[in-house]
This record gives sequence, C-alpha cells and structure tokens, in this order.
Amino acid sequence: MLLSIDQCGQVPAAGAKARRLAAARQLGLQVPAGLVLLPDEPLPSAAELAAALEQLAADAALVAPPAASSFLSEGVQLQSPFAGGLPGTGAPAASELRFAVRSSAAIEDLAGRSAAGLFTSSTEVARGDVLAAITAVRASGDSAAVRSYCGGPVAVAVLIQPMVPAARLGVLYLRPDGSAVCEERPVGTSEWSDVTPRLLSAGAGLDTPAPTVSSPAPDPVPTADPDAALARGARRLGALLRTEDPQTAAAFIEYATTSGGQVWFLQVRPAPLPPDPTPWTQPPDAEALTYVLDRDHNPDPLSAAQTGIVDGVAD
Repeated sequence: MLLSIDQCGQVPAAGAKARRLAAARQLGLQVPAGLVLLPDEPLPSAAELAAALEQLAADAALVAPPAASSFLSEGVQLQSPFAGGLPGTGAPAASELRFAVRSSAAIEDLAGRSAAGLFTSSTEVARGDVLAAITAVRASGDSAAVRSYCGGPVAVAVLIQPMVPAARLGVLYLRPDGSAVCEERPVGTSEWSDVTPRLLSAGAGLDTPAPTVSSPAPDPVPTADPDAALARGARRLGALLRTEDPQTAAAFIEYATTSGGQVWFLQVRPAPLPPDPTPWTQPPDAEALTYVLDRDHNPDPLSAAQTGIVDGVAD
C-alpha cells in the first residue's frame, strides 16, 4: 500500500528523508506532496499506481500543507505551480507530469552517516515509467556499493513526488549561527557544474512577513523576497533537526525556486561534522604507509557526483 507522505512523520521504516519532509509540511513549509512505498510493501499494480499518481497530482495542486502554523501570516494566497496538471487549466494533463522517484532508506541522511550517492534516485520520470523507477530504487539497496558501506543489503523505502517546475536548484548550508551559504544552478545542469554562491545573513527574513498558503488564487503570486522565505524555512528545518538530536549544529538543505519566486524545500539532512583539527602523527615504530590514488578507494561503478570529484582530484 502506498502511503501519503503526511502519514509517514512517525513511521521509522519510511526513512529520515520522507519523515523530515512530512514534518516540514506539518510546519507549513512548501514541500511537494508525495507518496511513500515502505520496504516491506509489495509493488503496487499498474492500476493501483495509476490511481495513486492521479490523486497525488490533485493533492499537489491544492498547495496547502496539512497544517497551518505561526510560520505563516494571513492574507496572501499562492497558486500551486503544479496546478497545470489539473483538467480545465489548458496546461498538460496530470498524466504528463513528471515525477521524482527517490530512495528513503533508514540508513540515509543520518548525522555522521549520510550514505549519499549509494542508492538510486530518478528525476523527470514519466508517469508510465514510475513503476520501473520504483523497482530500480528498491534494487539499489542490494548493490555492491551498499553492501560494502553497510555490510549487507538494505531495504529501501521509495518516495514519489511531482517534479517542481523549477527555474533554479540550490543547496543551502545552514551554519550554527543561523547564517547560510547557498549554491544555485540552473535546471538541467549537472551537480558539479558552475554554481552561483551567495551568503544569507543570520538576520535574513526576520523582519519580512511570510505569506500564507491557502486555496489556489486565480493567478500565481510571486514571493516578494525569495531569500527571506528561504532563510526562514532553513531555520525552521534546522530547528526540526535539533528535535531529533540537540547536538545538530549545521544542516544541508536542498531546494528549488520557481520562475515566480516560490521556494520549495526538497530535502534536509544534518551536515557532516567538521574534521578533527588535531594533527595526526605516525608512531615511530609503525610500518611505512603506502599511498594510493583516491580513485582506488571509490566504489565501482562511481556515481555521477563521485566521477566528477575523482576526475578533479586526478587532474
């Protein structure tokens, strides 16, 4: 059975990725609606999946997260960018929407153990290809890389969300003092392509009223200050991580910005701890160390992100 993402906030098997996004929606943050297939659930039939995706497209177009919060203020309405999937809008039908099909394994996105790049995730998946993408995500839990990292195969929950019609994609590093560094790139460029970095101060967005998300308005209303919305949401997500572990000091947050200036949050995870600054010295009686290229220690095959890093080091 496919669960809605909003049912997964307290379901450990859904994985931290899905559970945090469910919690973020409860806080009123703009997070796409979603479906979750738990690891022990059988694959849905073609008819069951088709019905679920139709409902997901309709739910996404409603815009409103399941609960309002003090994060939002009254009086402003936002039109969902997903509304183009609704009949009668003159835009593509729901069947033409594209989906993100991503892993949400229990070992992913943890403090000190992110498992980044180990599991399969697919974007821009056509509706008719979603079932095959789900199968591929599940199968990635038994890859050689996962077995090496985890000591054996891992059962994988699968998260399915409609693609945000984004103009830019970004990764935000939330610092312990509340400031943030953002790196953004245009949609369609690779993760290791040139990015546009900028700094958000610790006070960004504190004096800017936040819009409420209500029933769809006739026309999209751009966010007056996307950076303010981004900063407010990032601090909310940082606080969410601290409810899991009070020692969490920094976070990585993935987001998308539409051409109308709306900010959608896609993922949040604890940032890795900084390296120990204590210099390491080799004991005088230790055997001589032999160094090999970084490429020799990476899993085979490399992920796309790992390939870019390794090639850069080799050059």
